[in-house]
Amino acid sequence: MPLQMSCYLYICLFLISLRTFHCSSEHVKKRPNMIFFFPDTLRAESFNSYGSTVPDVTPNFQAFAKEGTRFEQAHVMHTQCSPSRCTMMTGRYMHTLGHRTQIHLIRAYEENYWRLLKESGYHVAWYGKNDALSQAAFNLSVSEWENDIGYDSGHNAFQFGESGYYSMLSTGGKKLSNDTTNGDLKAVQKAIEFMKSNPPEPFAIFLPTRGGMFSVFLRTFTIQFI
Repeated sequence: MPLQMSCYLYICLFLISLRTFHCSSEHVKKRPNMIFFFPDTLRAESFNSYGSTVPDVTPNFQAFAKEGTRFEQAHVMHTQCSPSRCTMMTGRYMHTLGHRTQIHLIRAYEENYWRLLKESGYHVAWYGKNDALSQAAFNLSVSEWENDIGYDSGHNAFQFGESGYYSMLSTGGKKLSNDTTNGDLKAVQKAIEFMKSNPPEPFAIFLPTRGGMFSVFLRTFTIQFI
């Protein structure tokens, strides 16, 4: 995404029980708005604050890291999208309730922190892919959803029947990451529009993009340098 958009985004990581939000009306008015930016394909080393040697790739996030808290030992529980997100949203290991695959999603009888936020009065706006909540759990946990997902990544690099068909390796797309027809960028833009539209508060925005959307790569550096 264009780096100037990053200034609208901040990441709020909280390690306290969401049940503490059920408190006095005076405290409820002071509850913070939250934005959780959660790209799929973005390693920590992609950020300057985590050691990227490519200059000025993420200047806004780097400035935020200097003022906020930067975690050195934060690890996902699984290498795949759905199991990893199920653990993150429920606080349980994926094997506890069988979330070992891409299709065993969080059920209505399981608590997740988006549902707890919504039940405590938050407006939960979800922009992007859903590979964590089942249909019933989604309706209980999310106030609004925009189905803007991904970016142009081309087509499968292998033919059906070839050994690499399920590797998720693609040929690569032709659109730049700052092309507004890309779903990831649409999601970010809609989140910004939401925040500018006098939204209901408190709100919690979830931005689960497919990519890191650092269009500065293609604006500043050659493909060979990258």
